[in-house]
Amino acid sequence: MCMKIWIVCSFALLVIFTNRWMGWEEGINYMYVQDVPTYVKMAEAVPGFYVQPPIAAHFAQRFFSSYLAGGLSQISHLSIPLSFCILTGLSLILTLFFFHLILEAIGLGIFSYTLTMAFFIFNPYFFRFYMLVPGNLNVPLCICAMAAMILGLLKRNMALILVAGVVGILSRQSMLLLLPSVLWWVLAAESWKVVPVQRRCIFLGTLIVVIYAVFCWIGYIAGLMTPLPLVTAACLSGIFPWVAQYGFQWKVIGELVLRSFMPHVFAVVFMVGILLKRPLSMQRNMVEFFSCLLVMMLISLQPILAGPAVTGYPKGSGTRLGAMGIVAIMTALAMVMKHCDLERIFKENRIFWIASIVILAFNSFHHLYSWVLPFSMERFILFNFISAFAIGAMWFKVITVKPA
Repeated sequence: MCMKIWIVCSFALLVIFTNRWMGWEEGINYMYVQDVPTYVKMAEAVPGFYVQPPIAAHFAQRFFSSYLAGGLSQISHLSIPLSFCILTGLSLILTLFFFHLILEAIGLGIFSYTLTMAFFIFNPYFFRFYMLVPGNLNVPLCICAMAAMILGLLKRNMALILVAGVVGILSRQSMLLLLPSVLWWVLAAESWKVVPVQRRCIFLGTLIVVIYAVFCWIGYIAGLMTPLPLVTAACLSGIFPWVAQYGFQWKVIGELVLRSFMPHVFAVVFMVGILLKRPLSMQRNMVEFFSCLLVMMLISLQPILAGPAVTGYPKGSGTRLGAMGIVAIMTALAMVMKHCDLERIFKENRIFWIASIVILAFNSFHHLYSWVLPFSMERFILFNFISAFAIGAMWFKVITVKPA
C-alpha cells in the first residue's frame, strides 16, 4: 500500500510541477473558457438565484457546483475563486482515490497498477486542464461521481451507485449517458448474478426514477433562473442542422471527431495491441469491459453530435468534453491488464515497462497546459499519435499468444 501511495504521489507531483499555472482571470482568458464567469455569477447569487441578465439554460442546469462554491464562500468567507479552487482540487483528489479503489477491486499487481496509473494521471486532458481552469467545477465533480458509480458497479454496492448517480446528474447532465451501461452491467454481468433478478430490477427502476426526478427538478430550477429554453436536444443533434446548412465539411467534422476521441488514443491503441494477441482473454468479463467502452463512446460522441456550432470550432471544447469518459476507458484498460495476465510480462520486460511510463509522462506535456516543451498544436498531436502507436506496437511485439 505504501508503495502505491508513493507511486501516485510521484506521478501527481510531476504533473503539478510541470503544469502551467496562471491567475484566475488569466487562465480563463488563456483557455477561452467563457462559461466560467457565468458559474461565478451563480455562485455570487447564493443563497438566491441569479436571474439578470438571462443566462443560457444549459448553464443554469449546472447550478449545483456553483451553489457548492457559493455556499463554501458564504460559510468560510473565502473568495468565490478560491472556493472553486478548493472544491475542484477536492474533486480531483477524490477521483484519484476512487480510481485507486477501482484498481484495487480489479486486483492489479504493482506493475499493472503503476502503468495504469501512469495512463490515468499523465493523460493531459484531465488533471492538467482543471488545475489551470478550476472554475469549471461541474466537470471534475461529474467525473468524480462517474468514478464512484463504476466502483459501485464493481463492488455491487447499490447505495454508492444511487448516490453517485444523483451527485453526477446534479453536477452535469452528461451523467445520463451512463445509464445504458449501468443497465447492461447490472442485468448481464456474471458478477451481478449473485444478486436476485427481482432485486436488481427493483434497484434499476429506483435508480431511473430517482435520476429522472432529479433531472426534472434541475429543469424546474433552471426555469426559475432563466426564461431561455433548454438546449438538451441541440446538444445531442446539433450536427444535423449544421450539416444541412453548411454541407458535410470533412475537415471540420474530422477535426471534431479527432479532438473528441484524442484523450483516449493511448489506452485504445494499447488495448487493441494486447487483444489482437490475446482475443479470448476477456471472455468472462465481456459485459463489464464493453460497458466501460460504451460509456467512453457515448460521452465522446456527445460533442460530435452537438456539432461545431455548439461544441465550437476550431478552438472548441470537444477534447475536454470527450475526456469526461476517462475513468471508464481506464477501467477497461485495467481489466485488460488483469485478465490478459500482463503482470508477469511487465515484470519480465521492465525496460519496456519503464519506457512506456516515460513516454506517457512526456505525452502529458501538453502544448497549452504545460510549460515544459514548446510544442505547437500540430507537433503535439503528431507526438501524441506516434507515441501511442509506439507503445501499442512495443507490447504487441513483446506479448506472446496466451496458451489455451
